Amino acid sequence: MLGSLDHVTRQLIVHTSPTKRSSDFVAHLEQLDRLYGPKPGQPTRPVVLLEDPRDLGNMGACVRVAAAADIATALAGREPATEFKSELICIVDTLKSGILVYRSPSRNFVSPQTRLFHWAKRAFEKQYVRSYR
Repeated sequence: MLGSLDHVTRQLIVHTSPTKRSSDFVAHLEQLDRLYGPKPGQPTRPVVLLEDPRDLGNMGACVRVAAAADIATALAGREPATEFKSELICIVDTLKSGILVYRSPSRNFVSPQTRLFHWAKRAFEKQYVRSYR
């Protein structure tokens, strides 16, 4: 299943398919083109497409989602309201121990290696995977 959110109308455009192939992505883009693409005799309007694979654990993906929401809101003539806080909390797992890394605009912290963070990350991953089963 692929989906796109129109941030102006808050409408979700969904493409479902039993396969996970690039042709499904192309079909979804064609669906979006039918809805938002240029049409003869009608004025063109700007469209911003951001296909988000729901990888919101990735800092770059978070920035893209916030930027796309702001662009879509500005194109609709409203004042952008999305606030993005640059912050990182990560446990680096070395298979025998782990390191906690925290970064924010005002503070940076890197912990010493400890087995506790290895087990904490394994527990988090187990819980995270369970939510998708």
